Amino acid sequence: SAFEDSEISGRVRLAAPEYYDSKVLASLLAHFARKHPEVKLEVTIALGPEIEAAIEEGDVDVAILNYEVDQADGPILDQDRRVWAASADFSYSPDKPLPLVLFPSFCDWRNLVTNLLDQHGIAWTVVLSSGGVAGLIAGIEAGLGVSVLPEKALGGSLRDVGSLYGLPALPSFEYRLFESQFAPPAARRLAFAITE
Repeated sequence: SAFEDSEISGRVRLAAPEYYDSKVLASLLAHFARKHPEVKLEVTIALGPEIEAAIEEGDVDVAILNYEVDQADGPILDQDRRVWAASADFSYSPDKPLPLVLFPSFCDWRNLVTNLLDQHGIAWTVVLSSGGVAGLIAGIEAGLGVSVLPEKALGGSLRDVGSLYGLPALPSFEYRLFESQFAPPAARRLAFAITE
């Protein structure tokens, strides 16, 4: 009821991955904040392994995490394709190692990509490493190399170059919701709002 909604207060610690759609997240937070103005939100945007570490430490109430399809429990929020992304200005020379713009070495996506290239005998080199999407996008838009992004994150001058450069197919992934068993009532409301 409206009366119960107004009674919810406290703090909710939400974590979401770097590449989660910021427009979707903004809409969700706005909707929740309007319904629960007494709740203070703490939002952490990080890489998957960092979010998982924060969950282990008990520093997160609710999290959005990405997993390979059907590899985890929890409500599925969305599914997306991974794509090989480069700027329109980038040109690839097959006789040279494929220049890559990737997350740091502890990132699962980076490991997935480099393992796939190795399996297909495609030489590669990391020309830019960034812990944030802003750094990756800057490197891609600068024409430094190719990266892997969610298809829904392609925009501006970025394009899918997988088939153009004969790169291996990338697996789709899904976003799932994690809710701590110790989460306060306000966090349970946020988890419910995310899944509805």
